[in-house]
Amino acid sequence: MGKQQKLKEVPLGAVQAFSETSGDSLEVYLPNKSATGNAVLYSGSESGASGIDYRRLQEVGVQTMLIAVEDLASCEEALERELGNLMLDPTVEPQKKAMCAQQVGVNLARDMLCGGSPAADIERASTLFNSLLVAMMGDPAVATSLLSMSAHHRTTASHLFAVSVLSMMLAQEAFDGDEVQMHDVAMAGMLHDLGKTSIDPAILNKVEPLTADEINLIRQHPVESIRLLGGDANVDVNICRMILEHHERYDGMGYPVGVAGEDISIGGRILAITDSFHAMIGRRDYRTALTPVEAMRVMRSQVGKQFDPNLFAAWERVLAGGVVAEFKPVLLNDDTDEVGTGYHADHRKPKKKPPVSRRSDRKTVHGQIQMACIATGTLHREYVARELATYPVVDLSRAGACLESIVPMYRGEVVSVRLNVGDSPQWVRGVVRWCRRNAASSFGYRMGVQFLHRLAPEEAHSRHPVVAMMSEQNALMPAS
Repeated sequence: MGKQQKLKEVPLGAVQAFSETSGDSLEVYLPNKSATGNAVLYSGSESGASGIDYRRLQEVGVQTMLIAVEDLASCEEALERELGNLMLDPTVEPQKKAMCAQQVGVNLARDMLCGGSPAADIERASTLFNSLLVAMMGDPAVATSLLSMSAHHRTTASHLFAVSVLSMMLAQEAFDGDEVQMHDVAMAGMLHDLGKTSIDPAILNKVEPLTADEINLIRQHPVESIRLLGGDANVDVNICRMILEHHERYDGMGYPVGVAGEDISIGGRILAITDSFHAMIGRRDYRTALTPVEAMRVMRSQVGKQFDPNLFAAWERVLAGGVVAEFKPVLLNDDTDEVGTGYHADHRKPKKKPPVSRRSDRKTVHGQIQMACIATGTLHREYVARELATYPVVDLSRAGACLESIVPMYRGEVVSVRLNVGDSPQWVRGVVRWCRRNAASSFGYRMGVQFLHRLAPEEAHSRHPVVAMMSEQNALMPAS
């Protein structure tokens, strides 16, 4: 082996899949745990991966091999092509199936984060989870192995795949093996943090307390995830809703709009549990990792506040059923009285929020007048081309208005607003800057709409793209 050659560790199943589907040859090495640490050439380029006795290697405990970095892409593609057949093969051990699924899943999540071909990547993800469903339903040991692997994530891509797998396991317990629900929640898990690719990594990895503006940017990532998906046909409205609501809290104190209790989609409530758990047991630049025991202790203190009590009970059963070394301590009864705050990687103590600057005085009218709007730029496909609707006005100014609504609208969604000015109506384009659940109102939600510019009447119904992440500066807030 030349000194300059770089090697990459891959599952044994990935090498075997390559040998069965590709006519290309590659050099394969065994990891060397001796003092020298040098990899040992196991099969040269002449015989390649096809000349390997895989059963013998499995018998002696070999689970991974090393290949040259330049051969990695071909090997990964071969593994992904053959994954469905591998999941169906009864002669393949559950741990090997899990390792191969993990390799494909993390590779796919990595491709998604790089933003190469979103539509193709989403279709690949759907195929992956269909294959994984077959394996998990056919042999619970596959899920147990995946649960063990989830405790060792190191990257954002591995976090996405781990949340998908953990969510599938919780959905399997909660829905008694409903494969449609398991597939959909897995898709939502894979896509739930896609919006963070629009945030500066310096903010995501910041060690110091976040500013109020940085907190608000991070809290836009569920909406940004849906915007980036762009109405892909493989991501239906139920999956979108799960993604939008994975940071909502059972007590209504979450974001982006503060939906509460069972008004949150059950998939959103599942993701809230699995995403929080996996974030806690992973290390971040601004904190050390918690053990599974510590993570569950914090989460138990938030049952009924951050988490759905019934789903959390199902989550404890999932961990109890997956008798894995990393999670065995979780099975112990923990009657601690410790009360913690809701915990997640995004929740760092913000600096004191400065007062919001309002550019113009606003008049409080408390629903005495109504404003007619057309939603022309929305996240959900079925909301597109919504007809003219009226919204009671709470307060308004030359810059915008606070409106009441029976359905939530999300930051960045675009509306055409009709204003009665003089003898003829005047149309203006507006953008939603915030929306929150308002339990005290019969309408359910309040939202702030910022006026952008005037429109010609014929432009009022024209579609407009959802606006990307926005700074909190000059955001409209309801008058006190």
